[in-house]
Amino acid sequence: MARDIIRWVTYAEQQRDALPSEGRRKLDALLNRLADDPYGQGTYDKRTELWRAVFGRAASVRVAAPSIAA
Repeated sequence: MARDIIRWVTYAEQQRDALPSEGRRKLDALLNRLADDPYGQGTYDKRTELWRAVFGRAASVRVAAPSIAA
């Protein structure tokens, strides 16, 4: 099965790079799961066409991926 590609906008890259190491590890783990199985992670909001997935205790990431929208 093909693996999806994670691409970052500059502002999101800067936020990711500023995370403490534990937060970065948790984010990387979530993004790996998203790349392997985007449909199996998080929830999809049809109105905004964004996926939302939680990592760590309360942090979340929103992914713009209309091409994988259900």
